[in-house]
Amino acid sequence: MSGSEVGAARCTVSRTDTEHDASGACSELLEKRKRRAGSKDSKRRRKKERREANTPVEGLFDSDEERAASQSIPPDSQDPLPLTRDALHDVLQHLRERNLPDGEVALRLVAQARSHLQKHCSSLVRLPSPSVRLIVVGDLHGHLNDLLHILEVYGDPCQSTAYLFNGDFVDKGVWGPEVLLILFCLLLLYPAYVNINRGNHESWTCNDRYGFREHLMHAFPEYHIDLYSWIHASFRCMPLCTLIGEKVCVMHGGLPLEPVSLSEIEAIPRGSVPLGSQLDKKADRIFQALLWSDPSKHAGPNKKRCVGWCFTQQHTEEFLKSNNLSCIVRSHENIPTGFQRTHDGLITTVFSASNYYRQNSGSVATIDNCLQVMQGITWNKPHEHSHHRESLSKKSFTEKMNARKVFVTNLPCSVTEKEIRDWLSSHGCGRISHVFCGKGRNTIEDAGYAHIQFDSVSSASQAIQECDNTEIHKRVVRVALAKKGEKIQFELPTNLRVAIRELMHGAPNGQDAYEGKNISMIRDALHRQHGKERFDVTRWGFKSFSSAMLTVGGVCLEYTSRTVLLAFFEGSAQDPRSTKHLKMLNGSSDLC
Repeated sequence: MSGSEVGAARCTVSRTDTEHDASGACSELLEKRKRRAGSKDSKRRRKKERREANTPVEGLFDSDEERAASQSIPPDSQDPLPLTRDALHDVLQHLRERNLPDGEVALRLVAQARSHLQKHCSSLVRLPSPSVRLIVVGDLHGHLNDLLHILEVYGDPCQSTAYLFNGDFVDKGVWGPEVLLILFCLLLLYPAYVNINRGNHESWTCNDRYGFREHLMHAFPEYHIDLYSWIHASFRCMPLCTLIGEKVCVMHGGLPLEPVSLSEIEAIPRGSVPLGSQLDKKADRIFQALLWSDPSKHAGPNKKRCVGWCFTQQHTEEFLKSNNLSCIVRSHENIPTGFQRTHDGLITTVFSASNYYRQNSGSVATIDNCLQVMQGITWNKPHEHSHHRESLSKKSFTEKMNARKVFVTNLPCSVTEKEIRDWLSSHGCGRISHVFCGKGRNTIEDAGYAHIQFDSVSSASQAIQECDNTEIHKRVVRVALAKKGEKIQFELPTNLRVAIRELMHGAPNGQDAYEGKNISMIRDALHRQHGKERFDVTRWGFKSFSSAMLTVGGVCLEYTSRTVLLAFFEGSAQDPRSTKHLKMLNGSSDLC
C-alpha cells in the first residue's frame, strides 16, 4: 500500500464518542494552524519583496553575442528624421494624457534624444548656479503619476525652474515607456533647463530582469525590438555625474573606495556599465560606483546589491575636500520620506517614486541660486496601472506574443546561439528578437531545447514549416509553437510498456525496482487528450538513488537506437529517506 493510500485509510476510521467530544479542540487546533500558515505566507511575501528590491545583477550576462546584439543599433538605417518642435509638443501633450504616440514617432523621438545626448553631453556635465532654483528628481521607476505631479507643482522647465532627473526612470512601474518618452520630450524642447543623469537601471541587464523590456513590448508590439536597441543606445550616451556651480556634485549612486578627482570622472568614456571582471581599470571602478554605490558606516563591497561599494563618511569628506566641493546629492535608495541626509549632512539622498515599497513617500531636492540643498514637496500618489495595457488583457497579449515564439526540442546541448541563428537564417526565417538555449534538468541524454522569439507571426510560422524535422549537428530537431504555461510532454506508446517492464527487470540493479501503481490519473488525462490506444505511462521506484541512476543509464543506453527516453525523479531531495521515483517517457519523432 502506498503512503497516500495509508493516509486515506487512516482518515476513514469511524469516529467514536470521544472523537466527537474532541471536535472542538480539533477545530481550535485547525484555526491555530491556519493563522500560523497565514503568518508564514505573509513573512514569505515580505522576504520576496525584499529580495526583488535588492536582487543582485551580477551573473545576469548571457553570451557575448547576445550582449552585442542587445547593445547594437538596428543596422538597417541611419538616424530617423528628427521631430519638429510642434510635433514634440503634440507628443508631450498626448503622453501627459496617457496616450502613446505611434511606434514610428516614438522611434524618431528616441533617436533624436540619443543624438542630442551624444553631441551635447559628456560623462561629467558642468552647470552654472541656477538663476532661481533647480529641481533634482530622484528615482521614478515608471511611476507616471509622480512625474506628472512634480511637473504640475513646479511647472514646465523655464529660466526660473530647471530640472535634473537623476536616473532610474524605468523598470518596476508599468509606465516606464511613457516616463522615458516624456523626459526625452522635455530634454529636446528645453535643452537649457533640463538635464539627465544615468542610473543603474539605464542598463539592459536590469531592464531585461525588472520589467522595462516587457513594458515596452506591451506598449509597442510592432516596434519594441528597434525601440529597445535605440533606447539603450541613448542610455549609453547619458552623463554619469553633474556638477552644479562647481560646488554641488549630483550622481545616481556614490563613490568608490579610492581617491577620485573630477577630471578622472570627466575622462571616463561613456558606454556599457562595467560589471564583473571588467574592473581592472580605475575608470571602470569609478563608472560602476557612480551608478551603484551606497553611503554606509562601514566600508567594503556592497553585499546588498553585489555590485558597487559601501563608502563611509571619511571617503565622502576626502572626495569633497580634494575637489573643493560642498556636498553630494544622490538617489538610488528608497527612503520612506523620499529625502534623507547622511554623513553629517554632506550627502543628500532623494527618491521620487512614491508607493515604491511599503507606502513610501516621494520627494525632490531643490537647489537655489546660493547652492543650498533643501527638501522640496513630499507626496504619496497611488500607483495606477496602464489603461491601454489593461485594455489589452494579459491573456490576449500573451497569445499575441507567443504567436511569435517557437520551441525547439531534441537539440544537442553543444549547439550555440549563433549556430541556431545561422540555422534559421539558412532556411529563410525572418528577423529574430531573442534566443534562449537550455538543457532539461532531468534529461540523461545530451538533449537540449531553445526558445526563439521572432519579430512577427509570419516569421514564426515560417520557422515551423521550414525547420521542423531538419538537422542540427546531424540530429533531427522538432520545432513547434510555444505556449506560455504549457510544456511539451513526451508520452510512452502502449506497445512499449511491456518491453519497458522486461527491460527494467533485466537492467543493472533492476531487481530493486518496482512498478508504480498510482498512475491512473495521469493515464486517464492522456487518454482523454490523445485517445486510449495511443499513449500509456509507467513509473518505477527504487530503494536507493544509486540504483535508480544505474538503471536509467542502462535503459537509455539500450534504447538509444530506437527512441529517446526521458527520466526524472520525484521526491524530496532534502529527505534522504524518501524513495526516488523514476518516470520514463518516450519522445519518438512522430509523436512530438
